[in-house]
Amino acid sequence: MAFFRAVERMFFDYKVPDNLQATIVRPFLSDRSKNLVAKMDPDKSRKYKEVKELILKKYKVSSTMYRDRFNQMIKSDDQTYVMFASSLRTTFEGYAEARNVDDIDRMKDLMLSDRIKSVLPVDILRYVLSVEAK
Repeated sequence: MAFFRAVERMFFDYKVPDNLQATIVRPFLSDRSKNLVAKMDPDKSRKYKEVKELILKKYKVSSTMYRDRFNQMIKSDDQTYVMFASSLRTTFEGYAEARNVDDIDRMKDLMLSDRIKSVLPVDILRYVLSVEAK
């Protein structure tokens, strides 16, 4: 997600036309991602948003993954606190973006929602998650 965020920032800064974005990003993808894109419908593979969605889906990048990763991150011995803070920030920003949070009030709602879900009985939690998925 951080990769796509950086790419999209450059696309915006340099006013890259939509019809060129997928072509520009393709050489910078991992070999596995390039293979995924190569197997796509040719019309879809020319659209940056389609390419991005496929890759994120295949790698199972989700808000839950970001939240769990954020909560489980620990500083390694070879990592400075600045590097650790940067990793935390990037993961947190990925989580906020995946949950479409762009202001403080929505962030408060998200934090409260996540906390409430952590104490729900399993059957109610399943229902809430199924509604969220729709």
